[in-house]
Amino acid sequence: VIYEAMALKTMVIASDIDGVPELIKDNKTGYLYEKNNIDNLFLKIKESLSPNEANNMVENAYKYYHQTFSNQNHEKNYKKLLNLLEVL
Repeated sequence: VIYEAMALKTMVIASDIDGVPELIKDNKTGYLYEKNNIDNLFLKIKESLSPNEANNMVENAYKYYHQTFSNQNHEKNYKKLLNLLEVL
């Protein structure tokens, strides 16, 4: 869901639990708030309401998604893997 939001240029605000911090770079591709900290969540929502901040964040997330998870990138990685398997 996080990557789908990034691909659709939708702001992401998520808790810093489990593997979520691996998906979102806080204050660059989205916002992470501290687990069970309502005040921190409120702060992140407030920060996301700034039009300039939100636009930059969404564009960064969109670029990150396409650089990392585009079909072309997956194809390139599969080809590398196949080449490695052929060597073995």
